Amino acid sequence: MMFKKMAFACVATIVLAATACNNKANDNLQVEADSLFDVVMKGHDVGMPKMMKVEKMQIAATQLMDSIGKLPAAQQQALAGYRLQLDTLVKDLNYATTAMDKWMMEMNFTDTLSDNLPERIKYLSNEEIKVNKMNEAITNSLAKGDTLLKK
Repeated sequence: MMFKKMAFACVATIVLAATACNNKANDNLQVEADSLFDVVMKGHDVGMPKMMKVEKMQIAATQLMDSIGKLPAAQQQALAGYRLQLDTLVKDLNYATTAMDKWMMEMNFTDTLSDNLPERIKYLSNEEIKVNKMNEAITNSLAKGDTLLKK
């Protein structure tokens, strides 16, 4: 009888310890997932306010290209290099806009995979990469535009 009680106590201790370890692991995964979600959302919050400037810069660059197109042929020829740079800028700005729009359409803001934390972490890690690339496109195109449009 004493052996059964000791065996039961040992099994109960092992089960409790395993449960505690599992809960600790789940807690750590939850913290990691929550942290990644915060990083992704902060990435969005960095890029989104810049989108109005991207749009204004697209308009300004397009208007400059249109103005160059209305100049006499000799002046157009003299500004051909600058016009090409403006055209590249507009493409870069369009890419930045498309990247933001695409990311926002594809990003699942709800608790996707909350019942499968390792997969949620994997998903959010991929979203972090995407949001970083998006912000890089926004920042680089705005920097290029700031330089080009001051000419």
